[in-house]
Amino acid sequence: MTLGEQATAIQAFGYTAREAAFLALAALHSGCFLRRQFCPKRGKLADALCRKILAHEHAKTTVYAHNTHLYHLCAKPLYAALGQQDNRHRRPHETFYIRAKLMGLDYVLAHPAYRFLPTEQDKVAYFCEVRGIAQKTLPTKVYTGSHESRTERCFVDKNPVRIDPETGRTAFCFIDDGVYTTPGFATWLGQYAPLLEALGESEVIVWPLRRRPLHRRSGSLRNDSRQPEQ
Repeated sequence: MTLGEQATAIQAFGYTAREAAFLALAALHSGCFLRRQFCPKRGKLADALCRKILAHEHAKTTVYAHNTHLYHLCAKPLYAALGQQDNRHRRPHETFYIRAKLMGLDYVLAHPAYRFLPTEQDKVAYFCEVRGIAQKTLPTKVYTGSHESRTERCFVDKNPVRIDPETGRTAFCFIDDGVYTTPGFATWLGQYAPLLEALGESEVIVWPLRRRPLHRRSGSLRNDSRQPEQ
């Protein structure tokens, strides 16, 4: 399903076109959202959306400091409409994970002109089928279970991956929340190194800017200077 088709499917629940498009992005990229991510100004637009998702039981809300309401999109019918019945964003998560997911959604919302690959399936299909890259080149994590079973998962960090629709250039975003993820950046970059090498012309973006800017093109790094509101 395309993003447009997914938004249309959500609209069938009674949401407006704008509400449905936003909910599709929020569900696929983070599983949760803040009111200001839908509408920066307080008013009827955000109120209407929040009332609808609670009335439909599509989300649960948690109130944090300063009366900040977090909406967790957790209803199976909502994800079923997106073709994502088993999406792990439906599950409850720790606060630090939620913070990173909200920052990732901020990044997606800040770049509406680009195409994004929100799910593991989307990313594997694009890089393997469209770009012709071997799956063994993708960042992969192996999970072991009982009876020595092994499950391989790609792109488990779930960080945003964007495609420039005009040039086809790929950009990989590392979410730097300033507290939890920074020590893992070198590890993350090492995991993506084979894919970056295979792609050639690509970017790595650290979001948001917190230290001296890093810039890399054609396998280099850069920090995005815009600071999302938390």
